Order: sequence, then structure tokens, then C-alpha cells
Amino acid sequence: MKTIFRSSTLIITLLFSSSCFFFSPLISVNHAETIDDYSLIPPFVTSGVPPLVMLVMGRDHKLYYEAYNDTTDLNGDGQLDIGYKPYIDYYGYFDSYKCYEYSTTNTRFEPTSVTADKKCSGANEWSGDFLNYVTMSRIDAIRKVLYGGYRSVDTATETVLERARIPQDAHSWGKEYESIDRDGYDIREYTPLNLPAPGTRHLFANTTLSTTGPPLLRYLTDSKYRIWEWVSIERPVAGDRCMHGGTGPYCAHAGENFTGYPQNHLEYEDMVRKYANDLHLLGTRIPSGTYAIDGSGNPFTNPYAAGSDYYLHIYTGTLNIEAGESGDYQFAVDGDDALELIINGNVTGTAGTAAKEPHRHRLILRAP
Repeated sequence: MKTIFRSSTLIITLLFSSSCFFFSPLISVNHAETIDDYSLIPPFVTSGVPPLVMLVMGRDHKLYYEAYNDTTDLNGDGQLDIGYKPYIDYYGYFDSYKCYEYSTTNTRFEPTSVTADKKCSGANEWSGDFLNYVTMSRIDAIRKVLYGGYRSVDTATETVLERARIPQDAHSWGKEYESIDRDGYDIREYTPLNLPAPGTRHLFANTTLSTTGPPLLRYLTDSKYRIWEWVSIERPVAGDRCMHGGTGPYCAHAGENFTGYPQNHLEYEDMVRKYANDLHLLGTRIPSGTYAIDGSGNPFTNPYAAGSDYYLHIYTGTLNIEAGESGDYQFAVDGDDALELIINGNVTGTAGTAAKEPHRHRLILRAP
């Protein structure tokens, strides 16, 4: 019994002594860990490998949406940041504190000067901060964070960053500017553009017009349309037409004066597309009686040309074919400048410059 008791005492003593030995460095010795106390190599492996960080990226089509969608509180002040705000630094390929000019030779924006307040005074300069707000997509921001952006050119002497290609569909997006009062800044200080004419807006759209074409920033000045009537329509969006990409009216209008005369239907269509819009409308009236528009001159004041020599009249009406009057009709147009007659979508006659002989066309019309 005594021998057994002594064995038990010895075992307990050893365990206690061992425990005291284990904890003694923490109790009696002050020791600060250094980098030498740690190892990148786990103790159960025989050789080390470089540490890696794995990123799991989604391939979501929404990455090709705009980075700044005007529905986000960007600066954390509790207010949605709608439109461009000069006091926010917009992240992107452009330097917010540099000004850029568009090179038609190299088809790209190139830095031209440094700015302390993001404003640019050059005749053709764009603010880099404004360009970031208007043009950057989400995928561009990610690329900039991860590896500095997509380099379409990267040599020892030149590096060119290229924005992602945006499909000409619902992924295309746009911005609009109306006035200092509404938007809170003067667009003349951030772009080469003047203020929009009263009742109009400047529109900006981001798209790619073909599968092999470059990504584009397109803009319309002094437009009567809203931005969604250009980019949120039946595709193709952000093209030449508004309201409907295939059948809508042409968006663009010409700001310069028109001289000369169209010589064929295509030239006539181009003239109408550029000038037959609300911005150039001089007046409307019923062409009858004392209010007849008889070609003797422009009956309205014309601020777009000296005198009244250059003007465009468009007549619209209905030709009623009564019962028993169906048949083969011949139409003719005659004029000393340029004119065109279209019936049911058919071009029945086009007269060019100084046309002295009538242009005739035969058309079969039937009563309803």
C-alpha cells in the first residue's frame, strides 16, 4: 500500500513540475515577438511557395454598365449624387486634375495641361474628371484597380488606355446637361461646349457602333430630345435616330447655315434631317388664301441666313381618291431651285438646281 501510494505521488509531482515548466516563460520572463518568431512555411511542408491571393470574379453583364449611375450616394453624405458634381473626384482612366484634347489624328483623348480645380480654359479642352464621370464603365474601374487599366498600346515610349467596348443595346448609357441652374455647374468650364440653347440639352452617349469598332463617346448639342429618348429606345441605341432606333426621327440637327441645293433624293433627305427640326422652325401656317406660301419668298423672319433666300418649306396633306376615280395618275414637280414630292412613301419626283423642266412620275392610286 505504501509503495503504491508513493508511485502515485511521484506521477503527480512530475505532472505538476511539467506544467510549471511549460508556463514559466509566460509568468517570469518578458519577451516581445519579432518577425523571426514567425514563418511563412507551415511546419508540415518541406518547401515554401510564394503566397497567393485568389479572387473569385463574376462574369456579370452589368459590369458593362456605367460606373456612375446617378442613383448612388458617392460621398456618404446621405444624399444621392445625381449628375456631375465637381466636388467629387470621379475615379477612372483620366486624371481628374488634368485637361485633355481629342486628337482626330490619333482618335483618342490626350493630356494637354494640369488643373488645380478640374476646370479647363483651352478652346478644345475637356476636364479629365468630367470624362471619368461620363465615360467610365464598371469593368473599367475594376481593371484600373487591379492592373492600371486595359492597355491597347504599351511600349517603352507610349501607353494608351482603352475603355471597354459597350454593346449598342441596353448596356449603352448616356448623360445630359441642361443649364447652370438645373445642373449646378457651368459646362463651359469642363468641356469645349457652350451652354445649350433655351429649351434644349447637350446629350452624351457611350456605345460601340460595330463589333470591331472602337468604344465611342458621342454627343449631341442643343437637342430637343431627352437622353432616354436616345439611349433607352428600341435598338440600335445612341445612333442617328431618337425615339426608335430604326424608324424614329433623326436626332442631330445642323447649327450652321445651309447653302446650295440638293441634287437627288439622298441629298434632300440629308438636308431635311439636319434642318427640319424645332430649333430651325420659323413658322407654320395653312397655305391657302391670304396665308398662301407661294414660293415668292420666305414669309417668316429668317435669322439663319442673310435675307430670305435660303429656306425650306414642307407641305403635308391628304390626296383623296373617291369611288370611281381609281386609275393611273401622273404627277410632276417643277421649280427653279430644288423640290421633291413623296406620295405614300414613294418619291414621285425630285428636281435639283435650277430645274427648268418638270420631273414626272406615274403612280397608280385606288379608292379605299
